[in-house]
Amino acid sequence: MVNQVSFPYIPDGTLEIIETHISRVFLAEKFAYKQKKPVDYGFVDYTTLEKRIFYARKELSLNRRACSGIYLDIVELRQKKGEVFAGYKGGKLIDVLVRMRRVDPALFLSNIIKTGEGRRQTPLSGPPREGGIHAIIKKSGQRIYLFHKNARASKRISGFGSLKTYRENWDDNFLSIGGLFSERGRQGVKTGEKFNELRGTYEGFLESRLFREFTILRRKNGFIRDVHGDLRMEHIAAPPRAGTAPARAGRRRAGISGICLMDCVEFDERYRCQDLYLDAAFLLMDFEYNGFFYESASFFDFYKNCFNYARSIEPYEKYEKKVIPFFKAYRAVVRTKIALLSGGEEDAVKYAGLTAFYFRLLKKPVVILNCGLPGSGKSVISGLLSRYFYAAVFSSDKIRRDLYGGKDNALKYGRGGGETDRLVQVMDNEEEEAGKPPADIAEQPGGGRGEVEGHVLAGGASASFARLLRLDAGLAQRGFDGGHVVPVHRTDVRHA
Repeated sequence: MVNQVSFPYIPDGTLEIIETHISRVFLAEKFAYKQKKPVDYGFVDYTTLEKRIFYARKELSLNRRACSGIYLDIVELRQKKGEVFAGYKGGKLIDVLVRMRRVDPALFLSNIIKTGEGRRQTPLSGPPREGGIHAIIKKSGQRIYLFHKNARASKRISGFGSLKTYRENWDDNFLSIGGLFSERGRQGVKTGEKFNELRGTYEGFLESRLFREFTILRRKNGFIRDVHGDLRMEHIAAPPRAGTAPARAGRRRAGISGICLMDCVEFDERYRCQDLYLDAAFLLMDFEYNGFFYESASFFDFYKNCFNYARSIEPYEKYEKKVIPFFKAYRAVVRTKIALLSGGEEDAVKYAGLTAFYFRLLKKPVVILNCGLPGSGKSVISGLLSRYFYAAVFSSDKIRRDLYGGKDNALKYGRGGGETDRLVQVMDNEEEEAGKPPADIAEQPGGGRGEVEGHVLAGGASASFARLLRLDAGLAQRGFDGGHVVPVHRTDVRHA
């Protein structure tokens, strides 16, 4: 039951109230009513009635671009003789609510993916079958592409892709986070100090020639647009599939007929007008924060496949391996701040850790050693990681076949004489290949796209922990990121 005393007005039929740091949402059976809180956090200011009315209208118009039929109208709250009521005449106007058609919670991507809906349809080896989460992610990529394609662009909007804007956004967030951590006692101060150590990484990247070239090209070619600004799984809704409960209740009851992108940023165009990759990076980061790295890589592939490759993708691939982690790091920083404002200190620490992970990818090449029993999914995981890190894959099975031919099972299964000597030779060969400069690696068959930023070494059951330690130490001497051998026990390759 909703506590009527806590709020001056609650819409009829309200079943639940959801609160965030800047808004309050009343959920009724058929409708949802969103009320903006009179707060000022610097980046958002709803303190006056005029501002709340203005941004409520902006929310309606902006969200109707990619979510037609959901955002309905504005409900006025008026007060007369101490009584607050909804209406358009009489009394004094004191606030407004954005009225929306309520969408079944089961249709949001965050719930679909976390509850495992359709996940069984994705095999552990080979390409995913059509249907289930694979189809929803593909349609989401296509929908976001169309939204980006039709988004408004202008010379003024392109200015939001300048280095000055990037620096302002980064500095504002770091300054806010430092202050918020310091308010949480001694441990918070320590966490904040550790987080501030990352400042040098983003400042160095903003000043790099690579990022400067990227921003100039993107602004010149029209990739800075008025887009969404808060693309996360909980803001993407999919229509009900045949046979599901929402579908049986009817599409009209579900409220949507196609992929719907909800709740864009309306309070400051600086956070909404941005590079298309930066907009998509929020969803990539959200996937990865929740452990769905497979879905992250798949979505980004689907999204990019919608573009003309020669005109819109190929010219930027050489920047992608650095810029995308940088953009995801920015999104993780934003969520760190929001978590602190909402009182979620544990989530804030996790987002801060994810930021540090992305920053590590900007500093030096990475070697990933992937070992497991036959048929455990090493090839699938290695392929995924190679796409994610723009890395070349070196398989001990392939190296063994190249050295000894395809019929040598002694080494593979650990039987027969001389397997130890042959294992050492394979290890030496693998270490030698992985330690080559990126330009040499890129020329290898099956290598990564463009210049390689890392290597994925896939080995069978004979690749013992001692072997990992040896490779890890040897490659670290060659300038790769070493010292982080982690044995992983897996039952589901989707969360590598």
